[in-house]
Amino acid sequence: MTYDTSNNLTSELFQYWNGNAWVNGDQLTYTYDASNNLASELWQNWNGSTWENYSQYTYTCDANNNRTSKLWQNWNGSTWVNHSLETYTYDDINFRTSFTRKYWNINGTEITDGDSTHYYFQTVAGINDLTVTLECFKVYPNPTSSSITISTPTTPIKNTFMTIIDITGEQLLFRQITEQQTVVDVSGLSQGVYFVKVADDRTVMGAKFIKQ
Repeated sequence: MTYDTSNNLTSELFQYWNGNAWVNGDQLTYTYDASNNLASELWQNWNGSTWENYSQYTYTCDANNNRTSKLWQNWNGSTWVNHSLETYTYDDINFRTSFTRKYWNINGTEITDGDSTHYYFQTVAGINDLTVTLECFKVYPNPTSSSITISTPTTPIKNTFMTIIDITGEQLLFRQITEQQTVVDVSGLSQGVYFVKVADDRTVMGAKFIKQ
């Protein structure tokens, strides 16, 4: 594996032992944007003498580092062919509000499935209440390599839960919180951008952190 000066993973080389030497198998190459968001993944296979393209992912992010699209393409021997496209939208506190996925045929010339949108909603307090709450809601340190502390404005009520979500929307950690300050171990997470959501019966609070 190799990394850049911002500790972003830039390449992975997979090799196997043939009894006498290590032989190339596959390699992955990653690029990042100016905010260290993953911008592309290139997968290549070794044909015995050179690397051949296999597939690639291209990502876009908004100004808040939310992933807005993921394009998957396959190499047909001479050019990249579309396979699928995912797009995402977010609300003012960076929670996903919609998700769209569509697939192309093997030639990448016709959409064969998907192209529908799934919407997500959450219940929030009134605007004034929410503004005050968000000013007091903190997640630190940011960036972090081991753990984060979630600080809430008041001691959480009985039905208060914390969720950590990655940039694809997958829920990674879910637990009830009962203290005004809660330490959460995130050392097992991969490097990248994550979202913390704390919700009770009347409010939803959100924040973003970077795992180094």
